[in-house]
Amino acid sequence: AVYLVIFNLKEDPETNRILYWMNSIKSHAKRAPVALIGTHADQCSPEEIDAYFNSLAERLLPFQDNIKLQAVVSTTTYAGVKELK
Repeated sequence: AVYLVIFNLKEDPETNRILYWMNSIKSHAKRAPVALIGTHADQCSPEEIDAYFNSLAERLLPFQDNIKLQAVVSTTTYAGVKELK
């Protein structure tokens, strides 16, 4: 199985419950690959996106073996969607 953790880049990581979902996945499937996918990329600058992922970096260290992809998409412009295929 591959797990997708999809979250809104316009909301803070706590509101998105990213760590909750990562812990949940790890407790049920220790070695499962995970893709972190931020949405609303069209509403964020590249610097804001980098800052978002950088703010999570230290907290995601326990899951570094699981995280196989970090990506951003826009469901308005479809930016990034093709790259997920």
